[in-house]
Amino acid sequence: MRKLLALAFCAFLLVCAAPAANAQTKVEFEGALKVLHHNLVNFNRASDKDYKQSDSFFENRFEVGINFKPNEDILVHWRMRAPDYQRWGANNGIDNGTQGSSSSSRVFTRSIYATITQDWGKLSIGRLEDGFPTSQRGLMTLGYSYGGDYIYTLPFDNSSVVDGISYTLKLDNGFGLNAYYAKDATQDVNYQYPLRDKDVDSDRFGIEPFYQWDGGGTALNLEYVRDMTDINVEKNYSFFINPAVMQTWGPFSIRFEGKFGWGETQLRGEDFKRKDKGLGLYLEGNYNYGAGDINLLAWYADGTDRKDRDDGRKTQHDLVDLGDFAPFLVAFYGNTLGNRVPEGFPTGTRRKGYGPIVVDRFGNVVTNLYDEGILAQDKNQWGIGILGNHSFTDKIKVNYGVGYFELVEEYYQGQSKELGYEFDVGINIKLLDNLTFESQFGYMINGKAYDNFIDFDDNGKAIFHDAKDTYAWVSALKFNF
Repeated sequence: MRKLLALAFCAFLLVCAAPAANAQTKVEFEGALKVLHHNLVNFNRASDKDYKQSDSFFENRFEVGINFKPNEDILVHWRMRAPDYQRWGANNGIDNGTQGSSSSSRVFTRSIYATITQDWGKLSIGRLEDGFPTSQRGLMTLGYSYGGDYIYTLPFDNSSVVDGISYTLKLDNGFGLNAYYAKDATQDVNYQYPLRDKDVDSDRFGIEPFYQWDGGGTALNLEYVRDMTDINVEKNYSFFINPAVMQTWGPFSIRFEGKFGWGETQLRGEDFKRKDKGLGLYLEGNYNYGAGDINLLAWYADGTDRKDRDDGRKTQHDLVDLGDFAPFLVAFYGNTLGNRVPEGFPTGTRRKGYGPIVVDRFGNVVTNLYDEGILAQDKNQWGIGILGNHSFTDKIKVNYGVGYFELVEEYYQGQSKELGYEFDVGINIKLLDNLTFESQFGYMINGKAYDNFIDFDDNGKAIFHDAKDTYAWVSALKFNF
C-alpha cells in the first residue's frame, strides 16, 4: 500500500511539475481497469470425472499509460500495472511470465521509452511494449490485427515488452523499413558465472523491408539471435526469415505469414554442433459482409520426430513456434489470459493449459511433457478453424469459432496425434461510454492424444482411458479512461 501511495504521489508531482518545467509539454493519460471471472473445468484432462482439476475465481487488473509530449517530435511513454491479474482474496497473484512483469500484488513499470519522429523516420529506445517490431512483425507491420482479449490470430508474434531500439521509416511511395535491436536477457558475469570471460546475454537483431499498395502489402523480416544465457553453451545462434503478404478484393481478403529458422548450438566440451530447424505457416481467408466477418484459417508449426528427439546429433525441428497465437479459448488458454494455469494444476507445467500431459485416470501426472519443454511455445501442431463475428447493433457484437487440432509428431510410441475439437462463442456489450462487458465460452472435445495411461495388461500392452472434455468460461467488466 505504501508503494502504491508513493507511486501515485510521484505521478502527481510529475504532472504538476510538467507545466513549470516546460509550458509546451502535454501530458496525456489512458488506461483501464478490468474485473474478470474465470470458470475452468478439467484443465488437467483427467479421464475420471471425480478427479477433474477445475477452478473458479475473480481477479483484478489495472493499467495506466502516461504520455509526455514536450513538442511534436518527442514522446516519452510510461506504462504501469497495479495489480497485474490479482486474484480476489489473495495478497499475491500469479506472474504472467513476460519480461517486465512482477508479482501481481505490486506496482511495477511494464514499459518506458522515448520516441523521436523526424523526416528521416521514427526512432524509439527503452523498454518497448508490444506493437513495436521488436515483438510483433509480419502481418502486424502491414496493419492487420484481429481479435481482442480472448481471441488473437497474429502468428509468430509475442505481446511482451522488450528492452531495445526500434527504427521505422515509411516513404510516400509505399516502401518502408523496420530495424531493431532487442536485449532479451542478461546476467551478471562477475560472480554468478565465473567461468565466463564475456557476456551471458541473449540478443536479437532484425531488419524488415516492406511495401504497401492500395488493398495489400508484403513484408520480409530477417532476424539473427545470439543466446548465451546457458553457461554450458559455447556457441548458440539462429537465423529467421519471416515473410508476410495480404491482399483485399472488395469484401474478400487473403493473408499469409510464414517463418523459417535454422541454427546451431555447441556445448562446452563437445566436439559437434547440435543443429536445429523450424517451420511455421499461417493462411487466412476473410469475407466481410458489412455487419460482420467470416474467417477461414489454417496453421502449422514443425515438430521433431520422436526417434530423433533424444539424439543430440540429430537435427531437431522445434526452433519456430506460433508465439502468442490464440484463435481459441481452451486450447490456447495460457496465451490469451496472461500465461497462467489453474490453481492446483500439476507442478512443473509450462505456460499453457495445453497438453498433451500423460496422466492416469485420477489426473495424476505420469509423464509431464511440459517438463521437456514440448509445446511450451506452441510447437509441433497444425490446425484449421472457422472464426466469425456479427454486430447486431453498434453496442452488441457476438463472435464464434470452430476448430480442429492435431500434433505433427507423436511424443511417445503409439500415441494418437488427434488433439481434438473446440467450439467457442462470445459476446461484447457496450454498457456505457467507457464501460464494456465481455464474455467468452469455449468447449474442447479432447482427442486421443490426451488419453490417460492407466497400466499395462498381462501382455505388456498399455491401457489408456479417454480424457474427459475441457471447457472454460471467462467474463470481464472493462472500465476505460
